Amino acid sequence: MAYWLLTGERVFVGRTPVEVLLHHVKTPPVPPSERAGREIPPALEALVLACLAKDPDERPPSAEWLSARLAECEVKEGWAPERAREWWETNAADLVGGPADPATAVMPVRSFRAAAGPSVRP
Repeated sequence: MAYWLLTGERVFVGRTPVEVLLHHVKTPPVPPSERAGREIPPALEALVLACLAKDPDERPPSAEWLSARLAECEVKEGWAPERAREWWETNAADLVGGPADPATAVMPVRSFRAAAGPSVRP
């Protein structure tokens, strides 16, 4: 998800689902800064790439650890609820094929939860 948020692209693409799966297993991801064509803070890029590591021992050890490292990343411009709302109002229609409404952006997650059954907690 972080890769997509930084680049606007999936980590791997292919002509078939099997081809995409094989990329996930064997192909190192292109660094987000190369794919996005813009500067991404090196610490943030390193964390994203660590999350995508093929070897599980090279991935972050826990969500708490990852959250702490993300909080330490320096960024040029802060992200606040107002900026998030503005971003969703600008981009939601392109992302979910509906009106530019932040509530629309969570529809796929709600659909997944409903399909997954009672074992998935909101």
